[in-house]
Amino acid sequence: MDSILEREIYDKLKLHLNDKKYDIIPQVKQSDFSIDLWIKDKTTNNFILAIECDGPTYHSKPADRTCDIWRQSILESNGWKFEWISSLQWWKQDQNKAINRFLERLETLDSI
Repeated sequence: MDSILEREIYDKLKLHLNDKKYDIIPQVKQSDFSIDLWIKDKTTNNFILAIECDGPTYHSKPADRTCDIWRQSILESNGWKFEWISSLQWWKQDQNKAINRFLERLETLDSI
């Protein structure tokens, strides 16, 4: 994984998804793109939700943000679903709140 943030999110989500029908996979490559974390449905083997982490250098490099926004818009136009987590949000706020947001999003996507 590329950062401590990704590892922490992966570890927390893995605990919550362990008894569910989902799996979490780090650093999935798609064409020229790499997605930080993917949540996959174990029964259908389909990727359901991409989780992108901004990392520590993200806020200091506007070009990185522009590239990430461009990449996300391309992938979303092909039906991919995204959630973002800010390192500031993760380390300064309630991590369980962020995890619950991901789990709620999964339930929403699962009911579609």
